Amino acid sequence: MSKDIPKDPGEALRRLLNQWERGFEEIAGRFMGEAECERSKAQLDELQSRARKTFGEFMAQNLSAADMPTRDDLVQLTEAVAALDERLARVEAMLANKALERDT
Repeated sequence: MSKDIPKDPGEALRRLLNQWERGFEEIAGRFMGEAECERSKAQLDELQSRARKTFGEFMAQNLSAADMPTRDDLVQLTEAVAALDERLARVEAMLANKALERDT
């Protein structure tokens, strides 16, 4: 038996996986450095951006057709409620101050 062949089957599998990983990394490294790969990545990024925009528009149309609020509608509503809460807190503070002034 050769010294290079391990007796442990797990060790043989680890060596095989390490060799496969090194080979894959070498091939992937060469491919990633090519200009064509860079163009492909840029095209995929653009495609993903357009798909997100189209999906957002599609959802907004469907929500509108179902009389459901869009994300923007909910954000505006949340901001309006927060502003009302602040105004109410100020009114409550003013009333509390008036009550203290009246009691003294």
